[in-house]
Amino acid sequence: MIKTSQVTLVFQGYVHTDSLGSGVNDGLDLLYNIAKSRESYPDASIIVSTWDNTNFPDNYNTAEKLGIDALILSPDPGGLPNIKFGYDTPNNVNRQIVTTKAGLDAVTTEYAIKLRTDSFLTSAELLNTLTDYTDSVVQSRAQSNIQDTEKNTEIASKKTTEADYSPIVVSSYFSIDPMVYEHMAYHISDWMQFAKTDILQKYWSLDLMPIEDATYYERHSHDKDTNQDGYQEGFKYNNQSNEYTDDTFRTRLAVEQYITTTYAKSLGFTVPNTYNEMNDQIIDDFKRYVAEHIIIADNEQIGFELPKYSWVNADDFMALNCLSHADWYQLFILHHNIDNPNVALLSQAQSRTQQKNSLDANYNLVSSYPVS
Repeated sequence: MIKTSQVTLVFQGYVHTDSLGSGVNDGLDLLYNIAKSRESYPDASIIVSTWDNTNFPDNYNTAEKLGIDALILSPDPGGLPNIKFGYDTPNNVNRQIVTTKAGLDAVTTEYAIKLRTDSFLTSAELLNTLTDYTDSVVQSRAQSNIQDTEKNTEIASKKTTEADYSPIVVSSYFSIDPMVYEHMAYHISDWMQFAKTDILQKYWSLDLMPIEDATYYERHSHDKDTNQDGYQEGFKYNNQSNEYTDDTFRTRLAVEQYITTTYAKSLGFTVPNTYNEMNDQIIDDFKRYVAEHIIIADNEQIGFELPKYSWVNADDFMALNCLSHADWYQLFILHHNIDNPNVALLSQAQSRTQQKNSLDANYNLVSSYPVS
C-alpha cells in the first residue's frame, strides 16, 4: 500500500490571490483546496507552482506563510490564441506546461499528484486505485509465464515488461472517447494525474506549443476526410463532418492531445497529426496506449473535486462523450488478460457502448441535414 508520506501534491496554475484565506469551497481559495486535500493526505508534501508575476499579499507570499513545502515561481510564457475560432480567451497550454514541469521537477517523493490550483481531493482512494490495478497486472503476468493466454486477447497486443507497467491515473471527464462525437484520439484529461514521479516528469517534459501549431487552421483548411471509414473491435467511427466542432478548431491538436501525443509518440505509439485524424492504426494504438499506460477513474471514485466544472457530473452527453472507468476497465482486462474480472463493471461498459453507438448514430443523422 502506498503511504501518503510517499506522495507530493503539486498544485499548478493561476492563483486567485484575492480569495486566499476566504474559506470559499468553489475552488477559488487555494488555501481551502490545500487544507481539504491535506485531510486525506496528511503526510504528503505540498508544492504550489505558479508564475513569478503573481501578486501574493504579504501574509501569503512565501511557502511558510502558505503552509506548504515549496512555492515555485516561473516566468509566465503568456497565452496563445484560443484553440477555437470565435473565442477570445487564451490557449494556456504553455502556462500549464511551465508550471506543471517546474512543480514536478521539485518533487522528491516516489509518487506525485498533479492538480489544478482550483481543485482538491476528498479521498485517498487514488492510492488504492493505482495499487489494485498494478497488482492485477503483476498477477496476470505471473500466470502468463505458465500458460499461453495471448490467443484470447482481443486487442492487438504489444506487451510491456512488468517493470515498465507504471500507469498514470487520470480523471474520466475530458478523457474523450474518439469513437463517439468529438473525433479526437489521445485527448486524455489533464485535470488531475497521479503516478510515479519519474513517469509524470517524462509525461510533462515536452516543448512548449509553437505558435505555428496554435494557429494551424488559420493557414490550413479543415480536412473532413481525415476521419476515415472503419470499424474496430465493435467501436464504429466514421467520416461524417461534425457541424458543431469540426470547423471551429484553430490549433493543430487540442491541448490535451498535444500533451498526450508527445508522450505516447515517444513510447512508439501511432498518433494523429491533426486533432481529428482517425484510422485503424491510430485507434488500435490509442486503445493499447490507454490500456497499458493510463487508468481512467471517475471523479467520485477517487474523491476529485473541480468546482469550476461541477456541471459535467450531471451532463448526460459529456458522460457518454468521455471514457468512464467502466469503459477503460473493458480495455484493461482484455489487454492484460485479467482473471475473474469485475462483472458489474463489464456489464456497465457494455451498456454504455450501446448508448454511445446510439448517440453517435443520432448525431450523424443530425449533422447530415443541411444547416439553414
